[in-house]
Amino acid sequence: MLFPFLFLALSLASGILLSSFLSFSLLTWILFLIASLACAWLFFIFRKERHSFLVILLSTFLLGASLYSLSDRNFEENSLQRLKLSNYADFYGTLYKSPSRGPDRDVLFIKVKKVFYENKEEKIRGNLRITVPHSSESPSSLNLFIHDEIKVSARLLSSRGFRNFKASSLNAYLKSQNIHNRAFSKSALLVERLESGKKYSPLHLVSVIRQKLQQKIENYFSSETSALSPQGAVLEALLLGERSRMDPSITQSLQKAGIYHLFAISGAHIAIISFFLFSLLKLSRVPTRLSYLFVIFFLVFYAILVEGRPSVMRATIMAVAFLLGKLIWRNVNLINTISISAFILLVFNPFSLFNVGFQLTFAATFSIILFFPRIIKYFPRLPFRISEILVLSLTAQLGVLPFIASSFNRVTFSSLILNYAALPMVGLIMAGGYIFLPLSFVSSFLTQFLAKGMESFINLLISCSHLFDKFSFMSYRIPTPHLFTIIGYFLFLLLLLLPSKIKRQKLVLIVLFLVFFTVLISYPFPSLSKNLKLTFIDVGQGESILVE
Repeated sequence: MLFPFLFLALSLASGILLSSFLSFSLLTWILFLIASLACAWLFFIFRKERHSFLVILLSTFLLGASLYSLSDRNFEENSLQRLKLSNYADFYGTLYKSPSRGPDRDVLFIKVKKVFYENKEEKIRGNLRITVPHSSESPSSLNLFIHDEIKVSARLLSSRGFRNFKASSLNAYLKSQNIHNRAFSKSALLVERLESGKKYSPLHLVSVIRQKLQQKIENYFSSETSALSPQGAVLEALLLGERSRMDPSITQSLQKAGIYHLFAISGAHIAIISFFLFSLLKLSRVPTRLSYLFVIFFLVFYAILVEGRPSVMRATIMAVAFLLGKLIWRNVNLINTISISAFILLVFNPFSLFNVGFQLTFAATFSIILFFPRIIKYFPRLPFRISEILVLSLTAQLGVLPFIASSFNRVTFSSLILNYAALPMVGLIMAGGYIFLPLSFVSSFLTQFLAKGMESFINLLISCSHLFDKFSFMSYRIPTPHLFTIIGYFLFLLLLLLPSKIKRQKLVLIVLFLVFFTVLISYPFPSLSKNLKLTFIDVGQGESILVE
């Protein structure tokens, strides 16, 4: 079998998906799993390999269902998740991630150990996300690191009640991030460090290094109104994965242009880093196999530096699996490699399946692998790899279009063209950034010179996102597509991969695919006025309507 791990990954994902809809107990799933494994063992003993593999697929399906049921039970029964408080309480715990900095707030991630409320102390375990706004008394970011012991006075935020549509997506996101509750503290003065983290703890050291790098970016990319300029915020997002300080107007223009995905450290960034490292090692005449080991080591360190953000972990696991395959077997099957990565991620966190980032990453990757070689042969060979980049964007878009339409209610065609300009610029900015960071510790003059050049490239990248602003048909909002439309889209798209066995089979499949594609991207209710815009805002407490 060419792709055994693909079927295993699909079976695991199917089990997770089914378990999310059914209310079977964990014990039920485990009993089914044991019975299935016993059957697989019997078929193996009697040398029924095909039957044995089919039952192993069933066992993997039941494993996925069991893992989801176990994870969901543990999450829902967590003491912090079940805690309901209306007033402020004191939360004691340890930082398990560096504070996420924003233009007007910090976000703390605490592994809670105990809570003091209503004149009593209770031992409670769980992960808590706390928002702390900046104020006139404390305008700067909190100087805290991983493994610091802290106390925070905060009020828990309710995730229940009357909310806008798709409010449950917040709960799904919190589950995928293993965050059991959220809280708000009205001032940084209510945050107290009780004890510094272990000085030589690897994660503590990484947290210190990360914040020093952020400080270096602030030193050379500051503005009159804030510690970090809009260009510096873009650089910080590209190098360290911290997007919370990006200017909202820039974020909106990048999302509308369809190139915002380039600012979430993922496969494209890992590919750029790997290419940059392989080029340097090749110039240094380092042996190929030793280069693989060095790149693997650096990618793992980089994933730790950006503190294991899901998109980085997905891309790093895929890259490391591919490089290990090249190191051990030389010839690597990409579909099996990507499937192994998905399998590992789902085993460790079944909730990842419902994360939009997970869906987009693997949909784009599989779509490129399956359709790129079939489409590129119909394109002429153009200079500067224009054909390859256009087909790469097209095939990635084929895989992610339904997910973007469903999750973000937007269809973007401008990205097919803008990616050609944006990808090289992002590569140049990142390459310059990785020279900028170590250079900033050595020479202030050279760093200042490099920073000016990078600032010009960042401004050019931002300008690219506005190229198609006057062409509304290149990016527009749509209603959430029906599930039937999405299923039909993917069904006929995948059927196009099958070899033709009847006359005009391909033509019929192409027509049916285009029908579902048209329904997916159609906006059935055209606006009667171009000068009126209504935005319904979920403020968590009541209705809020913005009329523009």
